[in-house]
Amino acid sequence: SGGVILLIRAVARPVRGFADKVMLALAARLAFVFIAVGGSGLIITIVKRIIARGRPRYFEEFGALHFQFPSWQASYASFPSGHSQTAFAIGVAFACLFPRWRKAFIAAAAVVAFSRIAVDAHYFTDIVVGSLWGA
Repeated sequence: SGGVILLIRAVARPVRGFADKVMLALAARLAFVFIAVGGSGLIITIVKRIIARGRPRYFEEFGALHFQFPSWQASYASFPSGHSQTAFAIGVAFACLFPRWRKAFIAAAAVVAFSRIAVDAHYFTDIVVGSLWGA
């Protein structure tokens, strides 16, 4: 969406007719999605590196509250869930843009979030915080 915004900005003329207004409306919607997903994703990435919670595969060895402050290793990037954040940021942004499909977008985001527990990549609290932040 960021690339399309830049493309529209590069070819856009001053707003005069209906087609110009449509392009401007499209650019505004793309900017909304870009900021919703990219902005919340950037913050989640920084926070998870600072918190550095161990992933569930380390539960047997260290327990659920194992942290390694700060860490850039993927093994210590469990809290909060970036996939859940991204899924809910996209789901809620699209639900705002396409209200008729909002239940489907939110349901798809929830499936992505809970799949992170199923593949043993996150704890429940990880996906809750990631989902809330994304939303």
